[in-house]
This record gives sequence, C-alpha cells and structure tokens, in this order.
Amino acid sequence: MKKIFSVVLIMLVALALTFGFAACKKAVPVKVAVSKEPTTTKVVQGQEPDLSGGLVTVEYDDGSVKDVPMSHLVVKGLKNDTLGAQTVALSYTENGKTVSTAIDLTVVAPKVTDLSVQTDGAKLSYVEGEVFNKQGIVVTATYQTGESAQVTNYQISPTTLTVATTAVKITYRGATAEIPVTVAAHAPVSIRIDSQPTKRNYFVGETFVSDGISVTVTHNDGTTEPFDGNSLKFCHNSDGSDYFGPTSPSDDIVKVVAFSKYGDISTTIRLNVRAVEPTSLTAELKHDLVFTEGEVFSFFAEEEAISVKVVYNNGTQSTLVGSSDYFSFTPTPLDVEQTSVSIWLSGYPSVTASVPITVNPPALTGISVLVLPDKRNYYVGDTVDLTGLTLQLAFSNGYFDTLNYAPDCGISAVSSVIQEDQTVVEVTYQGQTASFGIDLSE
Repeated sequence: MKKIFSVVLIMLVALALTFGFAACKKAVPVKVAVSKEPTTTKVVQGQEPDLSGGLVTVEYDDGSVKDVPMSHLVVKGLKNDTLGAQTVALSYTENGKTVSTAIDLTVVAPKVTDLSVQTDGAKLSYVEGEVFNKQGIVVTATYQTGESAQVTNYQISPTTLTVATTAVKITYRGATAEIPVTVAAHAPVSIRIDSQPTKRNYFVGETFVSDGISVTVTHNDGTTEPFDGNSLKFCHNSDGSDYFGPTSPSDDIVKVVAFSKYGDISTTIRLNVRAVEPTSLTAELKHDLVFTEGEVFSFFAEEEAISVKVVYNNGTQSTLVGSSDYFSFTPTPLDVEQTSVSIWLSGYPSVTASVPITVNPPALTGISVLVLPDKRNYYVGDTVDLTGLTLQLAFSNGYFDTLNYAPDCGISAVSSVIQEDQTVVEVTYQGQTASFGIDLSE
C-alpha cells in the first residue's frame, strides 16, 4: 500500500510540473498582417511616415491573436527622399521573435503653404496683346516642412494681357500669388520725321509741296507705321486749317498729322519763309585771326578783319563787315586743333560761313610751389631731391594747372648741389622759376 501511494505521488508531482512549465511558456508571434490602413499612406519627402490610425493583426504560436497599432511597428526599406510609390516592410518584434508584412507607401513632395514674389527689375507695364515677361521675377515657395526655396516651374495666368488685366496670377503646386501689372490700350506714342520735304524754301504765296517728306509713327506695342506726303495731312499750326502754302513770313511752321491704325498723332516741320532770305555766306579775311586756347571767338577785336558776302534767294548779294550786329556764332572756348569757326547771319542759323582761325596754346607765365618736396633737410654737398614736389602752373589765358615732379617732367633745380649757407632751393620749368625753403644741418 505504501508503495502504491509513492507511485501516485510521483505521478501527481510530474503532472504538476508539466502544467507549471506550460503555464510559464510565453506565446511568440508567428504572423502579422495589415488589418486597417493608416489614415494616410503618403509620406512627405524627407520626412518619416505617419502610420497613425493603422492596425495590424498579430497571430501567436498558441493560436491567439491581437490587434497592434501600426505606429508600434518598424518601417524598413523606405527611401523617403525618392518620390513615388514604394512597397516597404513593417516589422513587429515580441518575446524575441520578429515577424513582418508589407505595405504600400507613396513619397510625395511637401505641400506648398505660401508663395512670395519679388519683382525688382521686372517688367510690370504692358500694352494690350503683349505676353507677360517672367524675366526678373523671383518666386519663393515655403513648404509645410518650414523650408523655403526659389522655384521656376510655376504657372502664369493670363499669359497674354488685355486692358482688363490688373494682376497676373502665379500658381505653384496649389499655392497662388499675384503680381500687379498695368496694361495700356494700343495708341501711337511718337512720330519721327525721317526725311523733310524736298522743298523747304518758300516765298510768301507759293504752293506748299509735300514731296520728299516721310515719317514713322511708333505705337506703344513697339510696332511702327510709315507715312509719306500723300498719306499725311498738313495744317496751319496756329488754327489747324489746311495748309496750302505760307501766307506770311511768319507762317513757317506746318503741323504734320498722321492717322495711324491706333489713332492720330502730329508733329511739326519748319519752312524757310522769307520775302527775301539769304542762301549762302562767304567769309573773307583781311588778315589772319589768331587766338589763344581757351579764349572765345569774338568779333569785337577783329570786326575790321572779316568781310562776308551774302547771297540771297532772289539772286542779289551784299557784303557785310564781320560783326555781332549781323552774325552769330557758338561762344565755346577754342582749342589748338580748331582751324575755323562757323558763323551765321543772325536769324538764319542754317546759313553759315566758315571763318579760318589760328589757335595757339597758352603761354606759361609763372610757376609756384603748391606742395613742398618730401626732403627739406640737407647737409652741404647733398644733391637736391625734388620727389613729392608739386608746382602750380599759371598760363596767359588765366588758367591754372598742376605738375607733379618726375625725373622726366622738365622740373629741375637751378643748383643741384646744396651750398654752404643755402636756405632756399630754386627750381625751374620752361623758363619760369620758383623756390622753397630748406633746413641746412651742420
């Protein structure tokens, strides 16, 4: 009996140990599968995926199952810098065992949250029908990641502008910005006379002849339109009536009207209308006219030296003494290369004569020390050093100039060696002299 009891006890202990070991063994996962997709399968380029909202179902070796938030799994194989769809692994590890499944994710470019536009130097004024010019436009996109970058592949609307266009819309990946523009209607903006009428000189009562005139009208869109005498209208500048010819000596301005495809525009031409008017001048000298460079031509000192033959349009001629009573000229300073001066009969600037002249360079009348040389302390027997010396030069025409010392500039010391008891150094330039003080050391 005692032996049977021992056997039963041993069996009970073994059975207890078996159940105990079974109770202590932990279940391990053998399979994982996606049971619910995450809220989004899109991954912003450069960012980590957001798997919130997603679930996976984990099966264990003991036959049990449980749902695990997808955000607890590890994503492997994602290239988050490469745009497009990718199949990646989701790994789940528990009790030392890892199981995996797959999920499709799509890497997308980050969302644009703002566009800023710089227009410095860009064209913002247009004429209807022109195409918007992107040159000078700088568009910067700000992304949901907080980063910013300049972009060029944006869309423009509208591209062809009308007078109703007040702004151009910039669109880039769903974000927009506007650029204010000004668009003008077609209109002529300028008229250029390319050639004057062949006949410009008239007596009162002659019939105006438009042959030879040509003009070009430019529109604000850059196009041009040519006109000639047959397609232009000519009017009196004073009252706008048709112009058939000059009615008085002062009736010398003609209004020229061009009727372009975008509107009319006008300019004026001036005719030479005189009862009797000069056509040419010939100047003759009684003696040479000599001036100094920088002087202005003048009749006052030389009025007896010039005689001018005047030929008029009626065939007559006269000889006038060269004087400001009759003639004008441009009072500009003369230079040594000038060999003539153009004069004209006062009131007739297009009727000129060339007066031969000789222009001599101004004479140097004096020099003075403007900047002292660097060295002014000497011993007897030292050689004079003029480095740093600047002279002021005075000329006969009242002008001044400066000259800095250089070995070949023409400035030299009268005595190149310092003598005993010498307190000044004399310098010479083109026959003129100046001096400066020195300190003589013993």
